Formats: sequence, C-alpha cells, structure tokens
Amino acid sequence: MGYSNLIKRRWKINKITFGIIDDYLFYDKSIHPVHISEQIPEWYKSVPNNLYRKVSHFKYLNNLKTIRSCSSFVNVFKNGYVILAPTDILLIYNSESKTYNWEVPYVWKIMFPDRELIESHSGKQMLDYTPINKEKIILKLNLPYTIFTNNGYSCIQMEVPYSYNEDWKIPYGILDTDKIHELNLQLIITTEDKEILIKKGTPLALYIPFKREKHIMNVININTNKKFFKRFKKYTVGLFGSFKYSVNKLKGTQ
Repeated sequence: MGYSNLIKRRWKINKITFGIIDDYLFYDKSIHPVHISEQIPEWYKSVPNNLYRKVSHFKYLNNLKTIRSCSSFVNVFKNGYVILAPTDILLIYNSESKTYNWEVPYVWKIMFPDRELIESHSGKQMLDYTPINKEKIILKLNLPYTIFTNNGYSCIQMEVPYSYNEDWKIPYGILDTDKIHELNLQLIITTEDKEILIKKGTPLALYIPFKREKHIMNVININTNKKFFKRFKKYTVGLFGSFKYSVNKLKGTQ
C-alpha cells in the first residue's frame, strides 16, 4: 500500500470550498481566502522562541519559553481559513445623526443584486441589549464569497486571533455551512466620527470547520478515578519528564 493511501485511510480528508461570485475578483488571487498559517500577525512572528535567563549552570535550562512554544498559541495558527477584504472599504459612523456612510472603489458582484454591498444591522436586533457602550453600530458586509462544507459540518466564525483592531470587530458565531453558504459578515463598529479604511486584502474573519456531534459532559474527582488519573499522569510524564519541550509530539493519553 502506498504512503498516500495509508494517510487517507488513517485520516479522513474533508473539504471546505470557498466560491467567489464576482468573475473579476476570482482572477485576483490576492484576495482569495487563505489558511490562517498564511496570516500570522507580524508582532507574533517577532516573538522569540526562547528568552535567556541565568538560573542554571546548564545553558539549555536557561531558556525561558515564550508563547511561541505554548501549544495553545501554536495550534491557533494551524486551524481555520481567513477571508480577506475584496477591495478597499471606507466607513464612517456619525454619532450626531446616528447614520453611516461607505465607499468602495469597485462594486463587487453579489448573489442577490437587489441588496446593498453594505447594510446596517438594526440596533433592535442586538446592540440595544448589549452592555458594551463601545459598540456603535453593526454593519453587514454582503461579500462576494460563499462557503461550502461536507454534510454534518459547520464553521465557527470569529475574529482573526491577536489582530488587535480598535475600530471594528467581528462577532463570534457558528454557521451550518453544509446548508447556508452566503457570507454576510457582521462588522461591529467601535469608533465614531472617524474614517475607517479597511484596505484590500485585510483579514476580516476566521472560519474553522468542525463536525457537529453530541457530547455528554461528566464531572469527576480525578483523585479517586484511576482511569483519568492515569491519563493525566501519562501526559505529565510525557511532557515534563524530558528536557526537550515535546507537547506537539505527545500521543493521545486514552
């Protein structure tokens, strides 16, 4: 059996497909959705893997590990796909008139031509009930993108992690992308009376596909449960029983 066939048998490969409605934008690959590994923030790249501190006679033990060695950070940039701004988008929210304006250099094609490219999301639908005064208005971007996943799979929609934006943010949500395919992205404006320029190619949102499954929650006292205590000890010995940081090489404890 060939290596590729062995991989296919071990891992079921699922597809996520992004469709681009606008013919012109389809041929502009610079705004095609990309894997999150291609959108790692520059500030994160500048963080060293280790920082030197003098605590031991052994050079190896003087390395203080940073977030670049922490699995909870490293794994963030392994999962999900980022959609990008198809063109420059200029926005402003007027606090006095409670109105908004927008401009784009190119009016992209959408599936439903009777809609505006950018519409408002009534405060009565959400913002009137939230306790955050910083949120001014929600705009809905009718994007030229569609998204498709296999049956039984949805996508988590969220902000691109650690992108740090003071002018707008993306609400967390879950889309059943095996049924609903259009991407109408909600954009929460958090500043007022300020021209906001979202440049073409700016990462807008992250979509992480997952399989819809039911889970049963169980709460235990791990000190009296030999099975799970053994699993925890297996992790502890595997991770801390070696000088080499090996969290990404650990096998499952089950």
